[in-house]
Amino acid sequence: MGFEINPYDKCIANKMINGKQCTIVWYVDDNKISHVDENVIDDIIEVLEKKFGKFTITKGNKHNFLGMNMEFHDDGRVSVEMKDQILEALDMFGEEVDMIVTSPAPRHLFDVDDRCEKLSAKNTDIFHSVTAKLLYIMKRSRPDIETDISFL
Repeated sequence: MGFEINPYDKCIANKMINGKQCTIVWYVDDNKISHVDENVIDDIIEVLEKKFGKFTITKGNKHNFLGMNMEFHDDGRVSVEMKDQILEALDMFGEEVDMIVTSPAPRHLFDVDDRCEKLSAKNTDIFHSVTAKLLYIMKRSRPDIETDISFL
């Protein structure tokens, strides 16, 4: 269709259509198409559905893409939040989290107790899963937790 793959991310393709950029983003079976003209989007969807079958389509200013709740504002801003992903990570963690903090990085973050008991195999798997989920959240919507997640 004449789209060019983004050199920095192979899951993004761009094409100028009617003087405006059209972008297609995909990951497995989740896709996002954006263009200022809704008719352009409809035409692209029609071509893609002929090749791949019917899609579930959402239109408007609010979307969920790969766990990110995105809202496109009229003034050009985009809000991204991942509250559901954070709650899922807390649930996976399996312990009560009831503290209110002013910073995601506590003073004792880099303190390591070499005498502490090692995690069980099950808890090690949970730790790695939660850390990976938080890494994804950090890269998409919460850069403020990068120091903590990098340490983990």
